[in-house]
Amino acid sequence: MVRDVTDKRPEYFEAILQLREVSEEVFEYAQSELHKNGIHIAKIVPAENGYDLYTADSDFTKSLGRRIQERFGGEYKISPMLFGRKDSRQIYRLTILVRGVPFKRGDKVLYEGEEYIILMQGKEFMLQEIKTGKKIHLKYHESKRIKLVS
Repeated sequence: MVRDVTDKRPEYFEAILQLREVSEEVFEYAQSELHKNGIHIAKIVPAENGYDLYTADSDFTKSLGRRIQERFGGEYKISPMLFGRKDSRQIYRLTILVRGVPFKRGDKVLYEGEEYIILMQGKEFMLQEIKTGKKIHLKYHESKRIKLVS
């Protein structure tokens, strides 16, 4: 369901989708999905290593962030911030971060001195060691220890 924002100011937003270290394809995909689903974008702010998209629907933006992570890989975090109260209810604004990684499924990488192939990127990485075939799972915060093999 598209949230009606006709009675809201043009700069009204409920969530910020922070895209960091992502390709232009990811940025265009995010904009396309927002427009296709009728989600108002209050503003787009270029940021260091990416963009901030201020959107009028926090639920849709949260699900979009998850879909971007599942489709393109990367880190995904949600940070709620108390914005105010309305009718004795607490109102939150969300910041949804999607941070890309410099490798993708099928790439050969070096992790802890061994060569691996990236089998999967989603909520975490699945790597398969080239020598032994052993598979391991890694969280995104460990991606800084992975080096792309050229």
